[in-house]
Amino acid sequence: MRLKEDCQKRIVEIVSEELGPNTVVSLFGSRLNDEVKGGDVDLLIESEKVVPVLTKARIMMRLEAELNLPVDIIVISPGLTLTAFQKMARSKSTRL
Repeated sequence: MRLKEDCQKRIVEIVSEELGPNTVVSLFGSRLNDEVKGGDVDLLIESEKVVPVLTKARIMMRLEAELNLPVDIIVISPGLTLTAFQKMARSKSTRL
């Protein structure tokens, strides 16, 4: 995993501040591969509540400012059917 432990902790802190302590945050995508360089930070957020678009945008902006890296966020909310991409992200992710 190409994401330092302090960055991982900060990501979880920011998401928890915005969505609550029971929110699950996982990393997927290129940052899981130690053999490659660069790439954005792909996060899968599993929330107990529906996450409004503005809240998702605020989280993304806070994370990008904190990490000084581009961040992509996929949110899984209760009661919604998972897309094929959400299923793939969940199956190939590592919890932070």
